[in-house]
Amino acid sequence: MNLSILSGDTKEHSIKYLKNKFKKGNVRFLENNIQIAEYFGLKSKDTKIIIDEIKDSIQKWTDVAKSFGISRSKIEEMRIAFKV
Repeated sequence: MNLSILSGDTKEHSIKYLKNKFKKGNVRFLENNIQIAEYFGLKSKDTKIIIDEIKDSIQKWTDVAKSFGISRSKIEEMRIAFKV
């Protein structure tokens, strides 16, 4: 996440907020992203739409990998990185 547009106290506060959110193990990943997006002014509904669009794209990754000639064994090695 690029926080270069922020300065001074705002930037410091934002960085502390994000670090604290990622340290809390009891917050699920999706909920965590929604909370972070809300902090930066994105509505929960809009965030969920964006997340769904990303998930739809990620679910097609094996087709893309195959189209580039990536072997089945390499695809299996990468599968964990694309788990949604």
